[in-house]
Amino acid sequence: MSENASANAGEFDYVIVGAGSAGCALASRLTEDPNVRVAILEAGGKDKDPLIHAPIGFAFFPDWSPVNWRFDTAPQKHLNNRVCFQPRGRVLGGSSSINAMIYIRGTPSDYDGWAKLGCEGWSWNDVLPYFKKAEDQQHGASDLHGKGGPLTVSDLRYHNPLCDTFLDAARELQLPFTDDFNGPKQEGMGYYQVTQRGGQRCSAAVAYLHPAMTRSNLTVISDAHAERITFEGKRATGVRYRRKGVSETVSAKREVIVSAGAFQSPQLLMLSGVGPADHLAKNGINVVADVPEVGLNLQDHLDYILLRKTRSPDPIGMSLPSSCAPSPASTPTGSGRKARSSNLAGSGRFLKPIPRSPTLTSSFISFRDWSTITAGRSIRAAAIPAMSASFARRAAAASGSRAPTRSPRRLSTPIFSATRTISTAFSKARASSSAFSMRRPSSRSTASRCMSRAARLTRKSLPISARGRTPFTIPSEPAGWARTPAPSSTPPAALTK
Repeated sequence: MSENASANAGEFDYVIVGAGSAGCALASRLTEDPNVRVAILEAGGKDKDPLIHAPIGFAFFPDWSPVNWRFDTAPQKHLNNRVCFQPRGRVLGGSSSINAMIYIRGTPSDYDGWAKLGCEGWSWNDVLPYFKKAEDQQHGASDLHGKGGPLTVSDLRYHNPLCDTFLDAARELQLPFTDDFNGPKQEGMGYYQVTQRGGQRCSAAVAYLHPAMTRSNLTVISDAHAERITFEGKRATGVRYRRKGVSETVSAKREVIVSAGAFQSPQLLMLSGVGPADHLAKNGINVVADVPEVGLNLQDHLDYILLRKTRSPDPIGMSLPSSCAPSPASTPTGSGRKARSSNLAGSGRFLKPIPRSPTLTSSFISFRDWSTITAGRSIRAAAIPAMSASFARRAAAASGSRAPTRSPRRLSTPIFSATRTISTAFSKARASSSAFSMRRPSSRSTASRCMSRAARLTRKSLPISARGRTPFTIPSEPAGWARTPAPSSTPPAALTK
């Protein structure tokens, strides 16, 4: 068969495009009925890489790792035309196989807001039963948590001492605390819970897909890059995909389910002729359905990364200066095994800098020789430098060095990017010395001075070098991009059984 030959991979009741978090759950639920045949396509390979299952491993994926699409955005006009790095999972389990495993499901107001926009079935009271059904909570069932579900949610086995220092600094600032970010009230400081089972990553593939793969009515086709959805008139009949240089088609008797992620789902629809007619025509694509909303209104959070140096031996990772001081994860003892289950971002916060402002989320990341506080969702990072100054004093004391009387040296400009993997953040910090400049410490470190300086920093710009690793361009935000996105339909029938 030639490279351009086309083959028929068979006919199924349902064809699912994308074996990420949604696709794995759908494949598992649909195949509970033995009379339903399901095929699921995944552009990446099987999740065999040991770095996937060892929780700390995600920080050490090399740049050439095939499990990450490593997208770059189009220049973002609201970020001074900056190009941002956008990681996406390219493996069974999708991004749940390469993320930091933090279990955060949002607040009731998020879902109730969707319901007010007309999305029936998406209010908090509607979705909570499904969250509970999915969850296997370490602390047992409650009004807000479930027990016995496929997705294991547990406490971190290892608490990095620097995370304790970070939280102690928050106590000095009299910030509120919470023992459950998915509890009655999300706002506060504390340790995260993670999707881990027995000290290993519990991805969507581990939770849903692997158990379902024992069923004869499920077919998993990996390394299958979907090219377009096939249609008869306006009825979807299957999916054409490329695998090992050969184009194949898989047919669907009932439905084609597109769950390729926030970026590639609309891309696949538009390649298939479903989207804004003018845009499709300009790109030589035959229009099947003129749906102007496809590809619009994408919203994503930003990471504001503040880097701090410390002489403490507690950060996990590799560096030349600290090579003589083994990190906790490198020791064969029980504590070393626990450290290998670290997600690096062990503690964080959900706080409002001022009343009625957007919630500011931040995570403390302990990675050898670099300690970062990452703030997302809102770029009003008012309280972070004040907390960091307090943390730096405590970290110095914990490491045995003299506590500084002034604010520690810090990067003069914040880094903005889309969600980025830890390994890239730190490798770029070391390699791109021209992108960073150090500023003399301020003689004052009061909270008010730090807060005002943070507000100024968030308005500055820092060029980030284009990475260009993947020939894929995420469209820049169109007119009306600030509108609040919402689900367009109720949950699939398969999930309401």
